[in-house]
Amino acid sequence: MDIRERILGIFDEASFVEIDAFLQSRQSTSDDSAKGDGVLSGYGTINGRLVYVAAQDRNFLGGALGEIHASKIARAINMAVSVGAPVFLVFDSQGARLKEGLLALNGYGEIMQAVSNASGMVPVISVCCGNAYGLTSYALEMADFVIMTDNGRMAVTTPAVIKASDKNAGDEVGNANFNEKVSGNADLVCTDAELPYILRKLVSLLPDNNLTGAPQVECTDDLNRSLDINTDDLDIRNWLLQIADIDSYFELKQNYATEIITAFIRLNGRVVGTVANNGLLTGEAMSKAARFVRFCDTFNIPVLTLTNAEGFVKNQEEEENGIVRNAAKLAHAFAGCTVPKVNVVLNKAYGGAYVLMNSKHLGSDLVYALENAVIAPLSDVASAVMLFQDEIATSDDPVKTREEKAQEYAEKYANPYEAAKLGYVDDIIRPEELRVRVISAFEMLLGKRKHSLPRKHINVNL
Repeated sequence: MDIRERILGIFDEASFVEIDAFLQSRQSTSDDSAKGDGVLSGYGTINGRLVYVAAQDRNFLGGALGEIHASKIARAINMAVSVGAPVFLVFDSQGARLKEGLLALNGYGEIMQAVSNASGMVPVISVCCGNAYGLTSYALEMADFVIMTDNGRMAVTTPAVIKASDKNAGDEVGNANFNEKVSGNADLVCTDAELPYILRKLVSLLPDNNLTGAPQVECTDDLNRSLDINTDDLDIRNWLLQIADIDSYFELKQNYATEIITAFIRLNGRVVGTVANNGLLTGEAMSKAARFVRFCDTFNIPVLTLTNAEGFVKNQEEEENGIVRNAAKLAHAFAGCTVPKVNVVLNKAYGGAYVLMNSKHLGSDLVYALENAVIAPLSDVASAVMLFQDEIATSDDPVKTREEKAQEYAEKYANPYEAAKLGYVDDIIRPEELRVRVISAFEMLLGKRKHSLPRKHINVNL
């Protein structure tokens, strides 16, 4: 697809204005084909809101990056920051222009410096719609969100080099499916035809910058709508869809670390970031959630968590992959998050997993629990074994006794009313009233203000 056609399809009709259209490399000839030096940059509107863009044109020198080419991308980013507007970066490049040598490498650094400066100031959304290897992939991945078209490829190096170094490497390394499901580098994968809708939808849920809130829309859904859901329903996505305003659900990293769901929804027309889990937590899932929570906090988006946390996946692979480090990331993310935070315990909430999932202990503003919720340091079975081990061991039927003691423990000591007595749960609610209670909570928390002592930044264990 022609790059101009692609960009014009994203913006409101007749709103795109190109900048630096006549810039060209010092090494280029003066013919018209060299104008723009392989980058289309400018600004336009999406639903009337200002958005900047810089897009590589693979039809000019294969999208290869040089000095002027890079300066156009960096300037678009810097302009977006200066006026407080989101920016799209569209990458499709064969790499650096070897004839420009260190000037090209300096250009990559210039782009990465600009993206770093924009981080936390304005939303940066990068798109990989072709090749993105080496330094291009680093700049692309520095964005807040990474979208890949299904024909995109992103990796440290090309497939040929990877195969030369690793004979067992498959052809899928670096393709869109790999980056979406295996490495988690891509937040979304779509077709070329779907890309304009995806980008417009995502921008509609994001603020212009870190000093504004996400745009609010008129809610046409019933604020008092009851949830028609069974508490035994283990599909956490179904819970989110029913809580959210109709047609507002937008999930990110849907096919990566699926133990946790991260998605934007609207509640009474206002954007809320949601983190929901169902079952055991993995390191990758916690890292995914931490990244999402930090984005929401940076850009003033409230956070809702739905908790059904039985614990952690326990095996050597998880330990080798740094599950402890990733748990610390999630603790940092929730503890340092200053936007309104509401947590709903749907079912099980055990030990460290319960604490990490936006509990009162990490600063949640409000915590609700359903009547069937179980909140305890250990699972009911593990607790029964620890507390009643002698009685279980000497019984005629140890298995039956263990089950009975587990049920007794859950009913007496791990029910949500016990947590409420200690102030760790604010109210016990029915499933059908979940939507109205959560909306009411966030409406009440709209004016929340929290100030911290001055510091440069926290030192998260990345």
